[in-house]
Amino acid sequence: MFERTLVLSPHTDDMELGCGGTVARLNREGKETNLILFVSLGRLREQQESVSCLGGMKYQFLSYDCNHRNLAPVRQAILQDLITLKREWRPTVVLTPMLADDSHQDHQVITQEALRAFKDVSILGYEMPTNILAAGGRFFVRLMHEDVERKAEAISKYATLKDKYYMQPDFIRSLAKVRGHQAGCEHAEMFECIRWFQ
Repeated sequence: MFERTLVLSPHTDDMELGCGGTVARLNREGKETNLILFVSLGRLREQQESVSCLGGMKYQFLSYDCNHRNLAPVRQAILQDLITLKREWRPTVVLTPMLADDSHQDHQVITQEALRAFKDVSILGYEMPTNILAAGGRFFVRLMHEDVERKAEAISKYATLKDKYYMQPDFIRSLAKVRGHQAGCEHAEMFECIRWFQ
């Protein structure tokens, strides 16, 4: 199912925080992963270094003329770009912020447009620790210790965010252990199952 995974990252660091371990696992297993970034927040260089820690993946930055805290005015352009990417990359799974429990307005726009663009594709919503309203996801991806360490290393590349509690390696490892306990394994990441095709 995860043969061709498309990851939608509204801002730099969203992908790493929400599903960096899963991306590391997919890359380790030789799956095709593609990353789309929508808003750079001036951290493109940091993200490029971060992405390299997770293994090989295609990377594309879609730039829009808008306030980085308000993607709503350009949602039609986002939809059109996602439809084009769907035709080009033919993903089997799309990873995007949670639909039900993520309070960030930009994350909501990206996920809602993903629902419109990828109507026949499985979609999982990744957990953003800083914006989550409730731990409602019940889809788990089991991770190896090395996947968690790659995620922690990737997040460490964001030097401009190093003082944030959720960017600390101990926080990353602890959350992976909590989700692993819930999934009956050592480490995991949790997702909201928005749409799934088997």
